[in-house]
Amino acid sequence: MYDKTTEQLDRILGETSGDRGLREYLESLGKSGDDLTIQGYFNYIIAKKQLEAADVVRESNLAPAYAYQILNGTKKHPARMKIVALCLGCRMTLPETQRALEIAGLRKLYPRDAADAVIIFHINNGNCSVDDINMKLHELGLELVE
Repeated sequence: MYDKTTEQLDRILGETSGDRGLREYLESLGKSGDDLTIQGYFNYIIAKKQLEAADVVRESNLAPAYAYQILNGTKKHPARMKIVALCLGCRMTLPETQRALEIAGLRKLYPRDAADAVIIFHINNGNCSVDDINMKLHELGLELVE
């Protein structure tokens, strides 16, 4: 259910009827939704894309200890750009990145924000290189992904 937005889940739940339907919905969430964490979402994406955590951490350009704290759930409230960096390391699509930010309780990438627009542009064009994105952000005097 990680690949579903809150709006999609609202629609599915709205179409669910009876105790059996509710049970099936909750089972599809996994432990009644208890595992809807940023750690769980990253693990889901890493498995889905058949990535190695070490490669994701390296590609994110984050300090390995910090990145692993996010991935193993010991870092409870990571900064927004740290989540974005890990999303880039996972080569997430824009919808996957937006979902990660939503799960983490952080502001989604917003196309009216210049730094966010640069990140969105790069993701949409298949360039998830943190170095490339940071070079463009630095050139424009914007907040870096770090």
